[in-house]
Amino acid sequence: FGLMLISPVVLVRFLTVEQFGVYREFLLYAGILTAISAFNISNSLMYFVPSQPKAAWRFVHQSTVLVALASLIIVGLTTLADQLSGGALVGQHVWPLALYTLAFVNVDFWEYLWLARGQPERVLVYTMARLALRLVVVVTAALLSGDVATIIWSLVGFEIVRLVASFIAWRAVAGPMGDPHPDSWRQQIE
Repeated sequence: FGLMLISPVVLVRFLTVEQFGVYREFLLYAGILTAISAFNISNSLMYFVPSQPKAAWRFVHQSTVLVALASLIIVGLTTLADQLSGGALVGQHVWPLALYTLAFVNVDFWEYLWLARGQPERVLVYTMARLALRLVVVVTAALLSGDVATIIWSLVGFEIVRLVASFIAWRAVAGPMGDPHPDSWRQQIE
């Protein structure tokens, strides 16, 4: 949402009205799909991590798997609906939208984990850095190309890099999953 609010101030100077409209339409669809795809699953970490701190990484793993499944289903259904409608649902940017959504929502549990552990300063740094870097990518792509497709694919690339970096960081810092808990999947799904 920060991208939707801040980037227009700069982009209106580099894009035509039509290009800017396409960019905003992409962000609108992306905002809707990412909200639905994430399904607020990672929010459950704010309950489970403090209540079962020894199993924190188990719940992180489970939420990551659940978000991956939910996002694949939502993106798959959206892509299928767009294809069946002859491109009338999302239009020309269906594939970058699908990739962006999958990269944006997956392995994105950090804010909730840090809040659950009482580390709000990390959340602030992470979200501000992510927004600032995203803005740099968008503005740089607009300056260098003046093409909305290039801007959109630059955003997709940025989120793919974030996804890979987040996965590597997760694997580097993840602690033990804790004792096996047979009801943990059921609890988190509920």
